[in-house]
Formats: sequence, C-alpha cells, structure tokens
Amino acid sequence: MAGSERRVLETLLYAIPFLLAQNLVPAIVVLTTRRDSFLRYLWIFWSVFIFSRWLQIPISHGESATYTTKVGVQLFMVIIQGFNLVLINPLDENELLQTKTIDPRDHFSCKAFKVARLFMFLRGVRTPWQAKKIPSHPAYLARQPKAPISRSAFLMRQAAILVWLPVYGLGYLDVSKEEWRNRIMTSLLFWFSFLRAAVDIDYRTASILCVGIGLDSPEDWPPLFGRAKEAYTLRNFWGTYWHQMFRWPLTATSNYLARDLLALPRPSLLERYTNIFFVFLLSGVMHVVSDLFMGIPLSQSTSLLFFCSMPLGIMIEDAVQAAWSRLTGSHPPKKTFSVVIDGCSVPCWHKLVGFIWVCSWLSLTTPVWLYPMQASRGESLFLINIPGLVGTPTAIAMTIGGGLMVQYMFRGEL
Repeated sequence: MAGSERRVLETLLYAIPFLLAQNLVPAIVVLTTRRDSFLRYLWIFWSVFIFSRWLQIPISHGESATYTTKVGVQLFMVIIQGFNLVLINPLDENELLQTKTIDPRDHFSCKAFKVARLFMFLRGVRTPWQAKKIPSHPAYLARQPKAPISRSAFLMRQAAILVWLPVYGLGYLDVSKEEWRNRIMTSLLFWFSFLRAAVDIDYRTASILCVGIGLDSPEDWPPLFGRAKEAYTLRNFWGTYWHQMFRWPLTATSNYLARDLLALPRPSLLERYTNIFFVFLLSGVMHVVSDLFMGIPLSQSTSLLFFCSMPLGIMIEDAVQAAWSRLTGSHPPKKTFSVVIDGCSVPCWHKLVGFIWVCSWLSLTTPVWLYPMQASRGESLFLINIPGLVGTPTAIAMTIGGGLMVQYMFRGEL
C-alpha cells in the first residue's frame, strides 16, 4: 500500500470512535429522555468535548488532511444538528415511532443506529424532515424496467461516475500565486468542476458501499447536486444546484434565532433576510472550522467574509427582480423562447442574464476565499492526482472522453 493511501486509511480508522461517540450519544439521548428533560443539556458538553479532542489532531498538509477536515466538519455539524433535534425541535421516541423512523419491534441498538443516521445524513432523505430541493434520481434510473430502482443499475452508474470524478476535478488549485491572480474567472471551474467533484466523490463512494451491502436501497441515495442549468440565480445556485447536506440543521437553527429568539415579525423582509444571513453565517463558521483543520490560521481565514457576502448578493438580485417585475407589470413576454423550470416558464434570455450575474458574483467573491486555501493546501484534495500522473493535456482528454462515455451509457446530467 502506497504511503498516501496508508495515511488516509489510518486517518479514517482513527476517526471511527470519534464518529461513533459523536453520533450515537445524541441518538441515545433522544431515545431515552423526555423532550423537556434537563439531562438533554448535558449532551452539549459531551459533543463539544468530542469535537475539541479532534481539534487537537496535529495539522498535516498531505492527502490525509483532506479527510481530517471532512471528519472534523461532520463532528461540528453534529453539534448544530444536535441543537436542532435534541433542544430546538426536540424529537423523542414517541414521535420517532409515529413517523415510522423507528419500528417498535427493533432492538434498542437498531433504534439507536436509525436515529444516529439523522445526525450523520443531514438531508433527512425519505423522512418527514427531508430537506427541500433534493434532486430526483436521473431519468436513466427512472426509466429502468424494474421498480423500485434496480440496485445493479444504480451501482453501475455510480461506479462509472466515481471513476471519472478524480479526472473531472483536474487539480484546479495546482497553480502558482502569480497565475492565481490572473485566474479570477476560473472560479467558475472551482464551483462547477473541482469542488463539486471533491464533495461528490465521497458521497458516491458511500452510496456504493451502503447499497452494495444491502444496508440501504437506491432510493435512499438521490443525487447530491442539482443540475447546473438551474443555477441562474444565487438563490437557485445555493438552494437547488448546490448540495443540500447542511440545509436541515442550518435552516432549523436560523429559524430559531430569527423567529423565536429575536421574535422578528413574519412575514417581513427583515425576518426573511435575517434568516438567510444566519444560514450563511453558520455555514461560514463551519467553513472556518474547516480552515483550521487545513492549517489556515483564524486571522487568515476569509470564510466568514465569503459566505456572509452571499446574503448581500441575494438581496441585490431580489431587488433587481422586484424592480423588473414592477417595470414590466409582472407579465412575461408571450413570444419569447423559454424553458420550464419547476412548473414555471423562464425565458431563455432571463436565464442567460441570470447566469452572467451568478458567474460575475462568484468570480468577484470566490478568489478572496480561496487565496488562503491555495497557500496552505496539500499536494491534492483527491487521493489520486490524475493530472500529476498523466499530464494536464492527457487529463483533459480523459475528462472529455470519460464524460462522453458517462453521458452516452448512463445518461449523465449536469
């Protein structure tokens, strides 16, 4: 086994007891205590303690640092989800039985495992708390003759895309600082290629393992990302195209802060944008944690600045859309070529202008966030650095060829 693979394996094995302790304890608390029990507050100290122990891991800059960061983010998000399910919107065994999240015939260990999944898989797929805007399965799987989705067809498609993803990423960050200043517009590649692949590769790997061993069905693993063609507004970019892994705990916490703690009037512009701000603020805090694991000092982290700029962008686009609606009387042009999105006809020129706006805002804000990341990164965020092995021209050819194969054989969707 090569040194990089061994270091990654050691990191993942070391993470297992941390993940078990962080996810099982709140699950047991939910199952064994009343919603208003003061014992639930003791969970906070345990969860923060586990996370703090992981924070003490020595910082490295190799391949294992990527997985140290991902585990750290998951441990942190359990704290946020715990505030949601243990304290803010508390669940108990009775509600879990009523919603059929657990079965009364299950052993306690089985119940604890099922509840722990609510802290690990934060989209809440196929539960009453499923996050909004989760993409449906691609048409290729929906057209399969078997119902429900064929396990073999799902596994083959996931495996094919999984093999292609490290090539698709292309080592985007592998540039010098001088070149970096001249590549602001290539921020788009970061969002639509590199980062998407870096996140998606772990999700597809987990889906293959869980579905392959029979733990889950294909329906439990819908696509992680939406279609890029829907990202023609910042709202759609973050709420439809981008992954919704953290939407449930972040929105639950932001709703509590804006509506319950601050008691802002609903509906109102103040409540709406305060809520949005809290979501991105919490996301920024989570990414600051990620920066710390990557060796970026708190003084150099720009994650909060980047994510807190998104509510401003959304406010700008909302204001422009509202002004346009008033100017045109909210009547869409009758003879304009359009496409249908979510049941609404959107003129193509609207989408074109929207894409230009989204690309401009991301190109303006993304480099500020990525400068510290580029300076402190390891050799690769992927376990296998394809461009480093075969060269960039060959990697580009592999990307195009692999993409065409995935599109032709498995009806890949972007």
